[in-house]
Amino acid sequence: MLHLALLPTPPTTDALVAKLVQAGSTLEFLKYSEQLFELLFVGGLLQPGGSYLDDKRSPVYILKDDPEAAAAGWDSVKGIVEVFKRVIQRYKYLQKPLEESFLPDLLGYLPKWDPEARQKLAEAIALFVIELQISSKFLQSLTKDHVVKDNVGLQFLTQFARAYLRRQSIDQLGSTIRRAGLKDIAAVFPLQVRDQKHLEEHFKKEGLPQINDWYAKLALGEVKEQTISAIASYINDEEPNAQVRFVSA
Repeated sequence: MLHLALLPTPPTTDALVAKLVQAGSTLEFLKYSEQLFELLFVGGLLQPGGSYLDDKRSPVYILKDDPEAAAAGWDSVKGIVEVFKRVIQRYKYLQKPLEESFLPDLLGYLPKWDPEARQKLAEAIALFVIELQISSKFLQSLTKDHVVKDNVGLQFLTQFARAYLRRQSIDQLGSTIRRAGLKDIAAVFPLQVRDQKHLEEHFKKEGLPQINDWYAKLALGEVKEQTISAIASYINDEEPNAQVRFVSA
């Protein structure tokens, strides 16, 4: 087990990085990467399903509410992200399990956390995507039925987008969403409101009209591609319909 109890109070990035690098020289980080991520993200080991295994908590982690540390200048979100950046630079093999296994599972547990915790996670994960260039495929977890329920997935995506857009452009966010394999962001809306009208109303209310503009352009582009594909199939058909022959003539 990784022990962080001897960190200074408030913690510092340098101290935590030094502690983890030292631990990495003796512990098999790759073998225990999931446990390492759990300690630094949520402060404790998780059972299948997302509940804590026990009452033990790390002295420093993303979700920790520590007013004294915050008053002394420690930002748990930015601090831990910076720690991850520096540790992953040293142990590059940690990035793959983080983006391919841990984050998809963690987002599947979102209903377990309260809104404040989910907001911290959204902020942290946006920084991971921007600063560590990790794959955004974990966003597909937001379309799971139990995550979509009660607008949990929608609120997380909204918070993720807001954090992202404070640092990058809407075009870059759009590229991130496309690379995620999230074919349509409407999929994170509950089924009964899964349409463009409710999507536009939501992001307008949230003060993110640029997402509506991007989504409209995306929808228009898809229509154009479908039209071009349909015309090409008509032209290449061995027996084109009468309209196509008439135009060709």
